[in-house]
Amino acid sequence: NVLLADDSPLVSERLAAGLNSIVGVIVQATASSVQDAIACTTRLLPDLVILDPDLDGYQGHLVLEHIREHYRRIKVIILTNDNSVGNQTRYLAAGAYACLDKSLEFVRLRSIVKDLRA
Repeated sequence: NVLLADDSPLVSERLAAGLNSIVGVIVQATASSVQDAIACTTRLLPDLVILDPDLDGYQGHLVLEHIREHYRRIKVIILTNDNSVGNQTRYLAAGAYACLDKSLEFVRLRSIVKDLRA
């Protein structure tokens, strides 16, 4: 169901634990680079990708672009340390389903994932 793309093992562990506790949600894989995230998306075809745009020195947007170009049904939630209005606008315009603050919105992320699962 879910692919986590974040270069922080601690964040990925925390996210996986929280999301796997939701009935019907399975974190299929974690990716720590743009190349990894694209490969996992192609191989697994998850329903949802939770993406850190800071992958590989702020190149995470390439994952979003790849998904929008090849797998329109896959939803992408951006989880970022810089959730400024400008970044939110840019990611949402690029096709992200939601853009959340990594340090503040884990509860909201769980809520959105639960709603998507329904």
